Amino acid sequence: MAEPRGPTSDQLTLPDGRRSALPPRAEQIRANKPLVMALALCTVLGCGISTRSRADTYEYSYTGNDFTGVAGPEFNTSDYVSGDFTYSGVLADSLHLQSITPTSFTFSAGDIVLTDTTSGVSILSFELSTDASGAISGWNIVIQIPALFQTIDTYKNPPPGASEDQVNDSDTLSYAFATNSPGPWSVADLDSPTTTPEPASLALLGAGLLGLRIARRRGATRRPIHHPAAGVQSEA
Repeated sequence: MAEPRGPTSDQLTLPDGRRSALPPRAEQIRANKPLVMALALCTVLGCGISTRSRADTYEYSYTGNDFTGVAGPEFNTSDYVSGDFTYSGVLADSLHLQSITPTSFTFSAGDIVLTDTTSGVSILSFELSTDASGAISGWNIVIQIPALFQTIDTYKNPPPGASEDQVNDSDTLSYAFATNSPGPWSVADLDSPTTTPEPASLALLGAGLLGLRIARRRGATRRPIHHPAAGVQSEA
């Protein structure tokens, strides 16, 4: 009669010398060990994983609709107010015409372009309202260059309030407007990186997954053999 084999990696030796299969939970932990080790090292090394933070810089962009009324030589009905501003952190929920200080901004209409770096530019108003999800639902933004008599003014009262986009260039006696036809806002996280995992990290994670597959395959191909004399099972 064949002698029972020594304990395998899937068995433990009892105090009386008998061998017993590992409990299912212990076997699961042993089988998953390569993957657990790979994921642990991946966490330490980073593996290119990133998270979005409320402390990131966000860019809010506005695109108005075409002007419905114009006067003077400066503008026409294909022009419109557009602009964007950056803000350190995401806007809070449920604001009501809250005054904020943008990190930077650019607003334009026709050939008029006003930015935070334009000489002599000033902000007369920069107030925002947000809905329960933090999206901009109302605003009152007025930016001008007093020395050049240029002003871009866009506002929308929180729903269902009135709205108007307007630009004035008093130097050329020109102005344009679009009433009750507000455009949409969009937002982008400027600090959200395009995650590119490092080659070494990918190799490490792949090795862990391969080890897990091999361990499971070995476990699935073992066949139990009963040894009557010993009263226990071993594996072929």
